[in-house]
Amino acid sequence: MNELVVQQPHVHIRVEKNGTTNVPEPPRAAASTHKPLRDTLFELRIRRLLLADGWLLYNDAKTPFAVHGGDLRFGLDAGGTLEHPLYLGNLDWQTMQFTSKRYKPLPVGLTAKFTLWHDGFTLEQGYSARDTPTSMRRRK
Repeated sequence: MNELVVQQPHVHIRVEKNGTTNVPEPPRAAASTHKPLRDTLFELRIRRLLLADGWLLYNDAKTPFAVHGGDLRFGLDAGGTLEHPLYLGNLDWQTMQFTSKRYKPLPVGLTAKFTLWHDGFTLEQGYSARDTPTSMRRRK
């Protein structure tokens, strides 16, 4: 895709005390629940992206933002088992500028591999052009 402009994007993520969220889960098939599944949900490449006048609401904390940049690559797969579904993601965005109403614009580049599931998030690999390479793993 050459260009995508999104005006007033709103993201609202709710996490309840029992760990359930409003984030959708991959469809459940009638197959064996112990067989791992993996299905590509989408692969996306955008040369120029602008997210203008948006906000992110996480439970009750609202943060206004604007993001613009180019050469975004984002992929998301559904994986795990039917009993424990998860999302596997890859993000690469090297020419990006993030702005929040209270802060000055911040030029950054970002590369990340991550996993999301109903009660958590793990960043397997992450790198920002503003810092050094990072690797974080969930402690067991």
